[in-house]
Amino acid sequence: MQLHRTTMLLALAGFLGSPAARAFEEQWHVGGGIGARSVSESRVGLGPALNAYGAYGLDDMFDVKLDFAASTHAFEVAPGTSDRRSIYTTTLGISYKLDVLEWIPYFGAQLGWLHSNLPEGLDMGVEGWVVGGMLGLDYAVTPSFGLGVMNQIHIPLDGGSVVDLFLRAEYHWGP
Repeated sequence: MQLHRTTMLLALAGFLGSPAARAFEEQWHVGGGIGARSVSESRVGLGPALNAYGAYGLDDMFDVKLDFAASTHAFEVAPGTSDRRSIYTTTLGISYKLDVLEWIPYFGAQLGWLHSNLPEGLDMGVEGWVVGGMLGLDYAVTPSFGLGVMNQIHIPLDGGSVVDLFLRAEYHWGP
């Protein structure tokens, strides 16, 4: 009987002494990242990419995000000859996050615009609307600073796909 009481007291102490959840409702987030971008067109190589974004925590589960990304790629102009070309995306999305500990996994959907200086006639759209998704994992280092990794896919309505992977850092503030 004594063991049962001790176990109950330890369990109660664990609940009372558990760390506070780091919910980020009604907080603003700004950040950026470095990474790489790959496209479905085989003549366009993997390219380095930069990312900047802003987000607002609607509640402890949903964020609305505005995301900008730019990348540069080697493009095969002719056999043995290449040139550098750029791809830019701007997306607005909503993400669902599991915000209960320092590690915050999330996923979401995006709608946006793609612009590139790639030539016409490729197996992917070079300018136009994109739909896509995101999958990420953030780590709340402090209540106002976080690090993370995010993977995005953008599907131009004209065809093809663009896939990003970013290592990111962010600052957040709010109530």
